[in-house]
Amino acid sequence: LNNLGALYRLTGRYEEAEPLFKRALDIDTEALGDDHPSTAVDMNNLAILYMDMGRYDESEDLYRRAGGIWMAVLPADHPYVAQAMNNLGILYRTVGRYQDAETLFAEALSILEKGLPPTHPYIGLTCNNLGTLYTQTEHYAEAEPLFRRSLTIMEQSLPPGHPDLAQSMTNLATVCGDLGRHEEAEGLYKRALTMCEETLPPDHPLTQTARNNLGLLYLEMGRYHGARAQCLKALAGSEKTLGPDHPKTTVTVGNLML
Repeated sequence: LNNLGALYRLTGRYEEAEPLFKRALDIDTEALGDDHPSTAVDMNNLAILYMDMGRYDESEDLYRRAGGIWMAVLPADHPYVAQAMNNLGILYRTVGRYQDAETLFAEALSILEKGLPPTHPYIGLTCNNLGTLYTQTEHYAEAEPLFRRSLTIMEQSLPPGHPDLAQSMTNLATVCGDLGRHEEAEGLYKRALTMCEETLPPDHPLTQTARNNLGLLYLEMGRYHGARAQCLKALAGSEKTLGPDHPKTTVTVGNLML
């Protein structure tokens, strides 16, 4: 159930993923109890889905419950403990609680660096998370080395075309654009978009994010026709997959009004 739900979530089929994650949670709660680590995995999966859907209050409650279980029954340096911190940090970053998010990301990175090989994808993902926070708070010089480290890790540890590799490229492209290195940013955005188009459904949210970001870059470069074309494609995909009222759809609408 969890595997099929994860497949639906990754392909943007959120309404089909939700009942599968809920059923998995109900089964494990009844069989194992509501304080078992496997039950916490189910809670975490459902929380990730709710965050993708913009249902942040429900997501936070589940993240806290899952993290509380893992911290109570697992060693303090277990990767699941770091995962709980990472996920809650992403939620806090999304809703603008930047200081809380930074603390959680830094703690998660410290745990993972002590317990995993230096090229493990979890470390790359955590560097991405912290770098994205610094980008959102306009600390670009601190963000860039984290994104470069993440991209290096992902290139070494993941197969070509993996969504996390595309995300790392997108993040580095964003900070390069913010630092005025437009040509480098364009090359990275195009590589990320090509990966998404080749490996993900055409309306996947990650594909729309890549298109939207490339459109914004073109806008900064004065290439208005290219900017509008990319943002219109991103808007069509977001409305289809996420709905017209989702925060990501609203952002794309705002970009078209610039």
